[in-house]
Amino acid sequence: MDFAKRPAEEEKLLSDLIDIDESDGEDAVIDKIDDIRGDYLSGTGDRREVESGNRALIGLAKAGLIDCKFSLAEESYGGLTSLGRSYFEDKAEAEKAWQVEHRHDYRVAAFGAVAGGLLGLASGAFSAELIAWVKAILP
Repeated sequence: MDFAKRPAEEEKLLSDLIDIDESDGEDAVIDKIDDIRGDYLSGTGDRREVESGNRALIGLAKAGLIDCKFSLAEESYGGLTSLGRSYFEDKAEAEKAWQVEHRHDYRVAAFGAVAGGLLGLASGAFSAELIAWVKAILP
């Protein structure tokens, strides 16, 4: 499954927006986005927090998780998209698929390690006999 995991600040904001959407509806989500963007444009609030929120908004919009446009010509704020609403379920499904896909690789690696260790022990224990056998074969 092709899944693009988002940075932590975007996941945190998306989680907050999903909670707002479920409890208060899409208009409250739009209000929250408007508040974050308004603080950024006006320069109010803790500058680091405001810039982080703005970066997260732009990242979510570029990923298609929220329906917003941020440009010099147009600013429009929409709510969550269907991708945004299902992001965390899709993420969990992708992680589970990855684990299933790589389980075989771990088994092969474990088998190789055990087999290599046993062969190493056997060759160390019988090294004198192996050397004598090789000397007997070679002229």
